[in-house]
Amino acid sequence: MKFETAKKNLTKRAENFYGISLEELIEFIDTHPQAESLSVMKAYDAYKQGLGLVWSGLLGNGWVERPKADLIYREYKSGQMEMDI
Repeated sequence: MKFETAKKNLTKRAENFYGISLEELIEFIDTHPQAESLSVMKAYDAYKQGLGLVWSGLLGNGWVERPKADLIYREYKSGQMEMDI
């Protein structure tokens, strides 16, 4: 899905379904991702990727910029930080 399509779909969902802004919907999905349908989550992923972010699930991180994701990965692999289980 392209960034513009994802943004359009998310804006429609925010305004027509919830009556909120796009920014408020993104914040809601950030904190409650399981509350949305798969199609909305696909649009959310495409939207975040369109902003230049990558997913880094290591060490409790989420969507981050590429340099930070690389740093997180190197720290995780070097054992400087331990993962909480």
